[in-house]
Amino acid sequence: MKKKTLYLIGLLLTLATLSLAACDGQDVLVETPPTDSSPLVTDIPTEVPAATDAPAGDGVAVSFSQDILPILQENCTRCHGTSRQSADLKLNTRENLMLGSEDGAVVIPGNSAESILMEAIRSGAMPKGGTKLSDADIQLIADWIDAGAPDN
Repeated sequence: MKKKTLYLIGLLLTLATLSLAACDGQDVLVETPPTDSSPLVTDIPTEVPAATDAPAGDGVAVSFSQDILPILQENCTRCHGTSRQSADLKLNTRENLMLGSEDGAVVIPGNSAESILMEAIRSGAMPKGGTKLSDADIQLIADWIDAGAPDN
């Protein structure tokens, strides 16, 4: 148990050092001397990976028609669909979603943090009377909005 604890402390210190180095934008090599209690610490990569412009997740762009619309259809169109539009908001097409509600825009392309749709979903206020969306579904919608809410 003591060896495992020392190993974890060494690992955390190494990761913290690498994180701080990455924040400064400098390439830093960290060498951790081996000890009898933590021989695996030296197996940790010591180079700070370069930043990339690749999208989050698996690098595949989020598609409105393939990823977002099915989530909205399953969870939202009961109240925000063709037959009923609470707050004058329709979520059955991207065009309708982008039109917003009686209160204005619900999606700010490129800014999920300020989008009313995300606030309602993350807080659990929506879907009203339904099951809260999964963390994966919430993240997909946020990623789509942050990517500019493309019509894809």
